[in-house]
Parts: sequence; C-alpha cells; structure tokens
Amino acid sequence: MDCDRPLIKALRSCNILTADVDPALYSSPTSGPIRVLAQRGLINERDAVKKLAESLSIPYVDLYHEPTLSRFALERYLPKVSPQLCAAHKAIPLYDDGEVTVVAFSNPFDIDAQKQFRFALDRNIRAAIAEEDAIVSLLSRHTSLPDSILEADKLQKYVEKIEVINSLSNEECDLDRKLAD
Repeated sequence: MDCDRPLIKALRSCNILTADVDPALYSSPTSGPIRVLAQRGLINERDAVKKLAESLSIPYVDLYHEPTLSRFALERYLPKVSPQLCAAHKAIPLYDDGEVTVVAFSNPFDIDAQKQFRFALDRNIRAAIAEEDAIVSLLSRHTSLPDSILEADKLQKYVEKIEVINSLSNEECDLDRKLAD
C-alpha cells in the first residue's frame, strides 16, 4: 500500500524501528505493517502505536479500556459504514464527539480510508490510532465478519510457514529426507 511507506518512515523517525527493514518483512495482504512487525517480534504493537500517536499528535485510543468501550457505538454507524470497509482499512468508527466522529485507524497515514469514512458517514471525522489487533477484535465481536478476518490471519501465518520451509537450503532438505528415511 502507498500509505505503508510513510508509516514505516514515521516508525523510523520515532526510533521504533532502528534498522532499515526490508519491505518483505512488513508487507502482508491481510495485516498492516505495525501488526506484521509485531507478529515477527520486531516491535511491540501497543508501544509502537502509543509512541506513534504521541509523535504525530493524534489521539491514541485504548480499545481494551472499559471507559473507551462504553462510548463505542458501532451499531449506530453500520447502516452507513459497511463492515467490509472497516475490515479493508483496519479502521472502526467509535463515537461522536461534538460535530465529528472519532474513527480509530491502524494506519493514520491511510488518507484514502479517512476520505472513505468521511464520505460514508457524511460528516467530519477525527482520526485516532489504535492497535490493529484491537480493531479486528472489535469487528469480529460486533459484525458478521469474524471468520473472514480471522481466516485471513490464519492463512497469512500458514503462508509465512511455507515461506520458511521453502527457504531451506538444498543441503538442509537432503538432510531432512535422510532423517525421514
């Protein structure tokens, strides 16, 4: 995604990522870069999101915190915002705050997603940032999409295991065959 590059750049400028990271390490068809890097053990998702929010001066929303969840009203937005839109952008409308709707994004650089939510809701939005895991969890609890989202994550983990197996050298494969015999 085009919005992944500025996110990775911001993670570097915040010293969340200290080394140059190969794009293959954070790109995934089903998850955003922060979640992928966290799954690979390169960063802590919660710490990265909090530090990024502070650096960008945007609100961090703790979607595991009960006071935040008590204001959560996805059902009110579902007639306008489809669960597919939320799942595609790993974003979720949370609550109204005056004249704006607070929407949590896993990638605050996804300007296209912000435009789509603003259009779908037909009102101004305030972008906030939250952990992708928390957004996906809320979506799976409050929509009919849990299987598709969870299966996509399971499929990605399976694909990663296949890539690791395929990266074995010929000598390692020969040794595995000999051991199997």
